[in-house]
Amino acid sequence: MFDIFFALVNFSVVAGLLYYGWLRYGFSAVHSMMQKESADLHILHEEHRKLLKECQTLDESIVAQQAECNALSVKVITWKSIAEKAQATYAEEQQQMQEIYRKKLEEQAEKHRSALLYKKVKPLVIAQVEEELERYFKDPEAMRSYKNRLLRKLTHE
Repeated sequence: MFDIFFALVNFSVVAGLLYYGWLRYGFSAVHSMMQKESADLHILHEEHRKLLKECQTLDESIVAQQAECNALSVKVITWKSIAEKAQATYAEEQQQMQEIYRKKLEEQAEKHRSALLYKKVKPLVIAQVEEELERYFKDPEAMRSYKNRLLRKLTHE
């Protein structure tokens, strides 16, 4: 019986010493590790929240930049269309100007050709008319009168 009693006392003393050691050294270490884990978890939670907020901000920024890019694309397409129309108008005006210039040159060439032809043909026509008139009018006075009237008409035209 004493054996059992001392066994229980020894067991109680060992259990008490273990409990005291646990409270003195083990519990505080475990408690500080749990507090550190809790603090780390809180910090990770805060970082996660900040990253989510930053991700949301970046998403909003991307959407805004895409809208701006789309607006710029529309403006570029509009400006390109306007530039193409202006270029087409300019090319058409150039073609019209070239056509006007070509017609003007043709008219000038025709006038110049007519003037040269007139200068070459005029003496021949006058000589031929004089011959025909000499044959037609035997009277020199009638011939001179007709010739003067004819020359006046030719020079006034």
